[in-house]
Amino acid sequence: MSLKIEDPPNKYPALLLARMATKDGLRGQGIGREMLKHVFAIAFKLTEQIGCRFVKVDAKRDPRAIRFYENYGGFIKITQNSETIQMVVDLNKIDDEENSITV
Repeated sequence: MSLKIEDPPNKYPALLLARMATKDGLRGQGIGREMLKHVFAIAFKLTEQIGCRFVKVDAKRDPRAIRFYENYGGFIKITQNSETIQMVVDLNKIDDEENSITV
């Protein structure tokens, strides 16, 4: 299901996380979550310095990848093509309890 957001991210500064992956044998150990925490730490610093508003990701069209970004970052789907699904999270709303991640 794709959700609409009030302010399209193409109108605001965004940090693009093109693709992120954990090696097959290392999945399930929290490595992806730690990498995502690092991405959010960078994004929050950019918010203070240059006004970064969104973090966008080109997620692989894989249900596990989509669930990961939805569950650990509060990302929502905005567009898709045959290979990827572009997802976005609004940094102004990251403190909502259901979409929060500890950095």
